[in-house]
Amino acid sequence: MQVDVAILIIIYAYVTTLVVLWFLMKVRPKFPSGISIGIVVFLGIATTMAVVTILEFAIAPVGRPASRVISIARGLKIAAIEETMKLIVAALGILIAKNEAKWVDTKLSLAFVSGFTFGITEALFYVARNSYSLFGLVNLFLSRLIHPVFTVSLVGGILLFRYGKRIEGVLVASYSYLGHALLDHYLTACACYISSAVILLALASFAGAVYLLMPKIEAERKQRGEFEKEATVELKDHWLNKM
Repeated sequence: MQVDVAILIIIYAYVTTLVVLWFLMKVRPKFPSGISIGIVVFLGIATTMAVVTILEFAIAPVGRPASRVISIARGLKIAAIEETMKLIVAALGILIAKNEAKWVDTKLSLAFVSGFTFGITEALFYVARNSYSLFGLVNLFLSRLIHPVFTVSLVGGILLFRYGKRIEGVLVASYSYLGHALLDHYLTACACYISSAVILLALASFAGAVYLLMPKIEAERKQRGEFEKEATVELKDHWLNKM
């Protein structure tokens, strides 16, 4: 295996996985009711199959002929469709969850579920159409974690903009589209080093958004804890009064 390909695989599959695990441990996702999650998963699967079928875009493109190179312009169109669909699915989940989804960590959790569902469904679609070795399968599924990275970054960027960090929000959200487009282009062009750099920048943008939102998340956790404490005290007082 060539060095540039090995570096790309390590970053695309394994570094991405580590960053996602960091997100899960740092944010400790707060998921709403099962109904909301179920709807997000269902819509995620449905939209993924529709988008992938329409685009006919095969992943694992290393070794493709030059004629299959995706231009940046076409990559932006693909990114616009995929990222916007994942955002819509996450937004629908937030609307359905209502009061449960008023917290930042819940919004990010629904964005993660939307992106994760898209990535896994996309991987299954290509497994059904192509033959992969065990090593290839592992790399394929791990690399699909780039989808929740882009989706959480997009939602995180919107939240940053909403909470007053407008420049950071615009940069993070816009790179979800631009990074996706650049990744499609350079992967199909077999430019492994540049592809690796694009992924690293996407991971940095993702981590930066989470880091900037952590003060808000921590404040909301404290607020939730106080609400739960007050509710517990009120419930105890209610039963004591009845007795």
